[in-house]
Amino acid sequence: MVLPASPTLTKMKDTLFAALGTAPYGTVFPYQALSEIMGVDAVGHRYVILTVAKRLEREAQRALESIRGHGYRIAMPKDHLHLGSKRHLRGRRQIDGALRVLKATPLQALSPEERRRHDAFLLLLHQQADVLRSVKVAVQEAHMTVDSLVDRRLQEAMDRIKALEQRQ
Repeated sequence: MVLPASPTLTKMKDTLFAALGTAPYGTVFPYQALSEIMGVDAVGHRYVILTVAKRLEREAQRALESIRGHGYRIAMPKDHLHLGSKRHLRGRRQIDGALRVLKATPLQALSPEERRRHDAFLLLLHQQADVLRSVKVAVQEAHMTVDSLVDRRLQEAMDRIKALEQRQ
């Protein structure tokens, strides 16, 4: 496939936003389709897709889910919690890595000013880690609430079916 000359970046983002913002939930956009929409190779311009994904979240209440080696899917509304949980976990891992690096710092080799900045940043990271832990608990509780609600509804439906079968 021959791609047209590269459009301006703004036009490319607007065109992609329009296509992804109006597609039904669950629609899969393979890299080939994204390339046609964007007018350039989608794999080589993933930064454009990720920029548009952030705009979709802000302006269209939509999230893109990566399909490894294939493309992207417009996430179903019910999948947003799962996607947010995955991002939260990645963020938590990044903070844990930063804490490990700071804890491995040979403090005796730092100047008093460097030590002050180090300690202040270490405190900030510990505070962020505490907040993320509390968010993790809240997300787990939300998952349990949804799961228990689904289980209860399923049990109610099964009880109704059983009652109907007994009447016949």
